[in-house]
Amino acid sequence: MNGAIEPRYAGIVLTGGTAGRIRGVDKASFIGPSGRSMLARAVDACRNAERVVVVGPLSQGGLPQGRQPVLWTCEVPIGSGPARAIAAGVGMIDEPGVEWALVLAGDMPFVDEVVPFLLASAAQAPECVDGIVATVGGRRQWLCSVYRLPPLRVACGRLPRLGGGETVKTLTYEMILVDMPVPASSVQDIDTPADLVAAGYRMPRARHG
Repeated sequence: MNGAIEPRYAGIVLTGGTAGRIRGVDKASFIGPSGRSMLARAVDACRNAERVVVVGPLSQGGLPQGRQPVLWTCEVPIGSGPARAIAAGVGMIDEPGVEWALVLAGDMPFVDEVVPFLLASAAQAPECVDGIVATVGGRRQWLCSVYRLPPLRVACGRLPRLGGGETVKTLTYEMILVDMPVPASSVQDIDTPADLVAAGYRMPRARHG
């Protein structure tokens, strides 16, 4: 996909979640074979973004440095779910001319394999399309997706002021979305110690023992 046309976009990386099956550890800080943390790989996947916003608990490794500004925020209230996390990220995007928002989970170690295809599809999407969502076997992977920023702002504005727990499906229910089939391995997240080993990742040395 080198040289593929990309739209002007901002990246939103979500790092929330309880990681209950890995004893509540900071998944964003897991280190991969390349020496990069999982969060750094997700931020790197947004390498051509005008801005990247990390939403959720701040990783113990801090914010990775990128070509573009990398900002941090948290959903309100904290722990209120992915829809509000996306809304918090959208609220931090103010660069003129940004057309799309790329939304990625911070615990998908191979999601960067999918991003060029999502962005290329966005660049070619007709005006009637509001978003493109990665799918596996027909199942939408809501945290591997790209949305036109104006309709996404409208959707975020519809969230009730006092609420929580809304899903991304609920957030985007009025948007016209296109499915993009992807390999299951590219959107596999890390939920268990077995997932961690299978992906070739490890906990930071400070967490060992």
